[in-house]
Amino acid sequence: MGKKKPFTDQHIVPVSYLKRFAKKGKSAYRIGVIQRGNKHFIDAVENVGYIKNYYDISFLDDVKHWEHYFDNEIESPCSIPMTNIIAKAILSVPNRTILSDNDRYTMSRYIIIQSLRVPSFIDYHIFDSENKMEVYKSRIIDRNPFLKNHLNIVKRISFSKDEIKNIILSGITNPNRLDSYCTILANKPWIVYVNCTALPFITSDNPVVMTNILSLSISRSDNGIGNENTIFFFPITPHIAIGIYPYRFSTSLDKYNGKRIYLHESDLHMIDGMNKAILLQCYKQCFVPLDIYNDLYKE
Repeated sequence: MGKKKPFTDQHIVPVSYLKRFAKKGKSAYRIGVIQRGNKHFIDAVENVGYIKNYYDISFLDDVKHWEHYFDNEIESPCSIPMTNIIAKAILSVPNRTILSDNDRYTMSRYIIIQSLRVPSFIDYHIFDSENKMEVYKSRIIDRNPFLKNHLNIVKRISFSKDEIKNIILSGITNPNRLDSYCTILANKPWIVYVNCTALPFITSDNPVVMTNILSLSISRSDNGIGNENTIFFFPITPHIAIGIYPYRFSTSLDKYNGKRIYLHESDLHMIDGMNKAILLQCYKQCFVPLDIYNDLYKE
């Protein structure tokens, strides 16, 4: 029996997803990379968008539990449905509803987990939890007077970063909570955008864009799954993206719900706007198809 994969280079955005934006070469799928600080290069998708041992939890029996979870429970089950959505977006007859209820639920699961598994969410909550720990302890003592007799014991209570990270990941993937989130997202109006222009959609190591329609903010503090002002945008190939809109648009978007809209040259401002949001919110790297990369960085 061969050795089990070490899962050391843990991708915060799946390799299978990045391949959809890459070009297959002789030995690897290659993609253009624009890194923060304007460094840019071409590399294989396996070599980008990862952090070594990021999801490791040292005290679990399976240290790689969460990396295995994302691989087995999220990425693999969504691969075929995502491929089917892409095929239907390209091949279906005009005005056909191409997103089934199952498509919406499966993609909701993928989008939600992808938006929460990234460092911009996890690292923030680790930092926030550490800073608030003393405040929480004081509140607990104030609300439970009998604990004052054990003040020193309570003050010594602490959680390691691994413990906090495990709590966060357990919360993200809690079946009941995740099902509730998926139901909320799946029932909103969905549109499949087919990009017919020469300007492709790009993606990043933080690829789910949430935009507040009132403030136009893409900050997490202004957006969320249940936020009635949040629009979701998720590119799934350079030419296909999903838009998910608040319930308030259900009536006005009814004739487009679950269907595709073609984007042409007159829609370049929208494509450019989404690409700029992807660039702005990336963790460290944005990814572009080789054709556009070569146009941007001609020798």
